[in-house]
Amino acid sequence: MNTPQQTSRQTSGQSYTHPHLGDQMLTLKEVAELLRVPENTLRYWRHLGSGPHSFTVGRSVRYWRGEVWAWLERQAQRSRPENPADHRASERGHHPRPDGRQ
Repeated sequence: MNTPQQTSRQTSGQSYTHPHLGDQMLTLKEVAELLRVPENTLRYWRHLGSGPHSFTVGRSVRYWRGEVWAWLERQAQRSRPENPADHRASERGHHPRPDGRQ
């Protein structure tokens, strides 16, 4: 038995899988509440192309919940330092020097 994400459909002899089958479509207001940012911030990110992927249905902006979570996870990964010692130093206001000296 197929799960909703694995269900495919035949159209014109071609089979394709729905990547968002079983996902929830969210409004701009719902995503703003989820991310705890103002709606205008989401609009600005959309204008810049830097926020979660969005699309329109008619004249309404929509987001897939899974894509919002994936975008949020990428933001969290980008903000983590590669070297934990650098993170601790930056919390204390100390930044490593490029030449390695103290």
